[in-house]
Amino acid sequence: MDAGQIQQFEMYCNSLYGSPNPAEQAQANSILMAMLSNMESFTQLESVLANSKEPNALQVAATGLQKLITNNWTHVTEAQKDEMRNFLLNYLSQNGPELLAQARPALKQMIRLLARLTKLAWLEGPRHQGLVEQVNQFAQTSIAHWVVALEILEEVTSDMQPTLGSSMARTRRTALSFRDLALEKIFQIVLTTLRQIHAGQLSVQGPVQEMQKLLYQVLRLIVASLSFDFMGAVPDDTADDQATVMVPHAWTVLRE
Repeated sequence: MDAGQIQQFEMYCNSLYGSPNPAEQAQANSILMAMLSNMESFTQLESVLANSKEPNALQVAATGLQKLITNNWTHVTEAQKDEMRNFLLNYLSQNGPELLAQARPALKQMIRLLARLTKLAWLEGPRHQGLVEQVNQFAQTSIAHWVVALEILEEVTSDMQPTLGSSMARTRRTALSFRDLALEKIFQIVLTTLRQIHAGQLSVQGPVQEMQKLLYQVLRLIVASLSFDFMGAVPDDTADDQATVMVPHAWTVLRE
């Protein structure tokens, strides 16, 4: 996309979310939905993420890319997977705190895109399984970076849950591999963070609300970690709620 095309895309996105004119909203929705359902738009949406500063455009582009990779995974090349993962990690490291403060919906969709990319590629080799370490590299830059990092880990933990459907066998294998390779590390990070907060070891440079956001995200990640389907049982909606947390016996973190 050139600058003019990106500007037009931004205009449609702003019309979709902010126009008081229903006809204008409907037209923008029609144009954008056609684009978001076409794999040929893949590189165009990547260009929007790389070059736009408009929150609505970032939100739509990230949502569209998530839909495209989910529905067309076999058509995504190895180079595209690596390029997208590296771009998202760098982008969230550099711009995550700003999005957290000013464009929360856009941040949420970009994190969801990274989580879905990680899930779909997880079984394809070790280079797709290093998200915990990659996120940890920028987590302690600031409290806001820490919040973003924990939100990434929460989203990928939630998305890794096995689900019913035609791909149930693969999602179950993915979930069990994620449990064995990454989930204990994530739980260790969140427990360490909670202990540091309790001991007053974290200093807040900005508003006190940042510490509140961090604590809130810590608690959300704890819930996501302990709610994980450790056995890969894939319960359906008719099953009784599971009141027992099936934490793996190998987890030494809970015996320390």
